[in-house]
Amino acid sequence: MVLVTGGANGIGSTIARSFPTKQAHVCFCDTDASAGQALAKEPRPLGRRGVVASHRLTALTPSGQPAAGCRAPLGSNK
Repeated sequence: MVLVTGGANGIGSTIARSFPTKQAHVCFCDTDASAGQALAKEPRPLGRRGVVASHRLTALTPSGQPAAGCRAPLGSNK
């Protein structure tokens, strides 16, 4: 599982799109819900899962909070 911050657009989406081709599930955080939902569907044809977590990350965000939103839907890569 890979966690990408700002993954729904721009460089973040390019990074998020690269991991399913390497057999990884991808979770990304973004505030753009519509772009995030569309991107989350892309890994399915590759047999991978994508999840968008709508977190606004700041310096005050607890470090484990975004990853916790990914663990349940994605599990592990095993």
